[in-house]
Amino acid sequence: MKIAFVEVQNFRKLKSVRIDFSEKTTLFVGANNSGKTTAMVALRRFLKYPNELDLQDFTICSWREIYKIGLAWEKSEEAPKDLTEWSEILPSLDIWLDVAMNEIHYVSHLIPTLDWNGGLLGVRLRLEPKDIESLYSEYWKHSEHVKKVNPTKKIPLWPSNLKEFLDKKFSTEFGVRAYLLDPSKLIDPKNGFAKPQKLLDDLDPIEGSPFSKLIHINEINAQRGFSDAGTDCESLSKQLRNYYEKHLDTSEVPEGKDIEVLEAIHEAQNTFDEKLKTCFEKPITEVEKLGYPGLNDPKI
Repeated sequence: MKIAFVEVQNFRKLKSVRIDFSEKTTLFVGANNSGKTTAMVALRRFLKYPNELDLQDFTICSWREIYKIGLAWEKSEEAPKDLTEWSEILPSLDIWLDVAMNEIHYVSHLIPTLDWNGGLLGVRLRLEPKDIESLYSEYWKHSEHVKKVNPTKKIPLWPSNLKEFLDKKFSTEFGVRAYLLDPSKLIDPKNGFAKPQKLLDDLDPIEGSPFSKLIHINEINAQRGFSDAGTDCESLSKQLRNYYEKHLDTSEVPEGKDIEVLEAIHEAQNTFDEKLKTCFEKPITEVEKLGYPGLNDPKI
């Protein structure tokens, strides 16, 4: 038994692609910014660290659709009943295993039909809302509160849109579910673009982890950062931020008395940002020439 290929959809810069696996060793070779790292991250996160998936793993072009969904929800008082409006933008990883009949006992929980006689077995791991009605209800409630306490929109209050709401609430509202795929509906890719099959609306997810004890992942991470990996600054920073958001932050659900304070803070932040921009314009420009923190995103 081996992984024959995987198909990645809507994950970062990979909109829809099939990756074939060789018999022994598979290497990703390509130009910079061609998607090699994205493919590796998709495998790692879906198969090993699904709880680390977040909104940044959606393709950028999907964010526009998330904005549209949020606007439609703000105007509607009826919760959606299914994932129809999300189905074309949800990140997913299809794993296709090539299984011999004498290996059937390893994958008995993945067999799609009683007449399956060995060969390909497919499972889709999809990042999706855990409860679409609950997600709608939570966003609508927070959105209405912002409209009530900040009608003039003088200051930006959270959430100004659905994407901003999910930036903070993603781990609570989204998770990975697994679905069986039908080998008879497998479509060969054309011009390098995969065409993964569509899931039936009434298809139930698989219970538990479909690849438990089947796929094992070990990693050797590249060291590319400029900072000292042993520093505790990042850990301390996260602790302070978590404390602030839990005990002190008034921007999430502000009351009327908080608006005046938030307006003053917002004005002070803008003034300070402009001062920093002016004072550090020269050194920041020089650092950007190094391509750091990243060639894809050199702006500090």
